[in-house]
Amino acid sequence: MATLKASQQGLARIKQARSEKGWSVDDFRWIELASEVLGVCWKEKGVLAVGISEGTWKRFLAGKQAINAEAFKAYSQVLGLNWEEVVEEKAAMQRQKGEG
Repeated sequence: MATLKASQQGLARIKQARSEKGWSVDDFRWIELASEVLGVCWKEKGVLAVGISEGTWKRFLAGKQAINAEAFKAYSQVLGLNWEEVVEEKAAMQRQKGEG
């Protein structure tokens, strides 16, 4: 499974984008919207998309561990960020080699 994590510069952009939304880190809307990006509506199905959870959200924000690539992209989208501009290059390169 492909995984990604944010670069140091990306983490700063993530933090800024999150604070601009004005929602707390623990607000369920982050997780709910990321799940919807991946095609699973919490309100309709009662479940979240695969890879979306409070734990992956917090790992995404911390940037210390790589998370599922699809979850990384979904969280970036919810924040209004291009995932390619916040991802750590080394992780992106490994991902491409793994798929290529």
